[in-house]
Amino acid sequence: MFHSLSQLKAAFAAGEISKPIFIEQAHAHFHAMLFKYALYIKDTDIASIQINDRRVVMTTRADGIAMIVDPSDHRTAPVESLNFNSYEPCESSIIRSLAPHIDTMLDIGANIGWYSLLVATTNPSSSIHAFEPIPATFKRLLDNCSLNKANSI
Repeated sequence: MFHSLSQLKAAFAAGEISKPIFIEQAHAHFHAMLFKYALYIKDTDIASIQINDRRVVMTTRADGIAMIVDPSDHRTAPVESLNFNSYEPCESSIIRSLAPHIDTMLDIGANIGWYSLLVATTNPSSSIHAFEPIPATFKRLLDNCSLNKANSI
């Protein structure tokens, strides 16, 4: 059993396994998970999972917020939505109801920007000041703002 698709592909390239075996193993142990996720996400707030050569992006169903998933963060908003069907549903509901009335918002400890993005997508005319002290997390916040074209943050 190969632990990664890269290992499997390397074994095929080295002639250690045949093309039919590579195809079967790739599908059974790696590609099949894509189809399982397609069925699984229908019951969550995650509407789509985009995979490209640099990152994974999950987009929420309720708000259309796209967020880059940090592979080392097991508790990030999109992963929480995937695991538990939504992210902080009570708090998010409160923010959704308040967002149309927010002119200026301070998001202290903004993390990757969930609440800032929630307000920005609900009320694009608001002015949001998001603060995040951890440099790598702040970069993810900036990337998520850019991805969502959230110019009010």
